[in-house]
Amino acid sequence: DAELPLRRIYELFFKQPKIVDKDVNYGVVKPRFSELRFGIAPQGYIMLWASGYTHQVELQTFRAQVIRDIDVRQYNARLPGGTFTLNEDRWKELKAWRFKPETIERIKAGWQANPDWYMRSIRVKFPWRHTL
Repeated sequence: DAELPLRRIYELFFKQPKIVDKDVNYGVVKPRFSELRFGIAPQGYIMLWASGYTHQVELQTFRAQVIRDIDVRQYNARLPGGTFTLNEDRWKELKAWRFKPETIERIKAGWQANPDWYMRSIRVKFPWRHTL
């Protein structure tokens, strides 16, 4: 559970000046921001982004917490129908994402990616900036 920065989201989605598309739909007026995106990194880091056709802004960073005393099956049973559920076989999920077999074996052996690398590198992979 997390509290989203609703005031900032409202400002970006409704108060920002609109943009005019010059590429795909020439002349069409679009909102600058049109979707929220979540970025997920190892050890529970979660970033929230406001994203649009030409702009992206990081809104907030969260840290997930481990839910204790409940397994995947019990968690899924608590959810209302039609809700996104967790896969009970996490290794099957890695195969579905086409991880290399050697990577899956490393993860099974306890390897974890360094979250600092994600926070430094992935987070700034697309450094969106305004140009004046």
